[in-house]
Amino acid sequence: SPYEKSTVYELRANVKINLDDFRGALSDLQTALNTNGLPPARNNQLRYYIAQLNFQIEQYQTAISGLNQWIQLARTCGVDVDPNAYYLLAAAYTQITPPNYRSAVRPAEQAIAGMGSEPRKGYFDLLNLIYSELGDNAKRAPLLERMVNYWPADKGYWTQLSGAYSVSGKDREAFSVLEVAYRAGL
Repeated sequence: SPYEKSTVYELRANVKINLDDFRGALSDLQTALNTNGLPPARNNQLRYYIAQLNFQIEQYQTAISGLNQWIQLARTCGVDVDPNAYYLLAAAYTQITPPNYRSAVRPAEQAIAGMGSEPRKGYFDLLNLIYSELGDNAKRAPLLERMVNYWPADKGYWTQLSGAYSVSGKDREAFSVLEVAYRAGL
């Protein structure tokens, strides 16, 4: 039956993932999805796995399309969107040639907004990079303020915050940030 065929291909894809055969797993997941034998929610989960694998094998444009489709269908079905999906989408936008930092902003911000109480450094680093590449110091400085609060031992965040203030013409704040970092032993 279509259900059994889809299930077998999905299981086989999991085995191939464990064997680091990402292209083979991608093919099997696509076959499982195309068979259309699974319930809609599970088919949509296959779309997410396919997008993740496309990201893994550096097929970023295909990953972007797949993630956007998965996010749209998840919202339509009332399923919470995993913040990691937003992070992957933003990261994929920064990896295409040329990078599309403007399109990466919203998903990167959504990843941070949805991450819960435990801050994820990678999410913040990605959004910091995006703001930096866009020259958006109005958003970057508050982000860096949060970052130095979460990771006060990271000297780089202090110097970046000082630089963001300096570029914005806030020399007093720029100096103060470096003074605080200096007094903290950084």
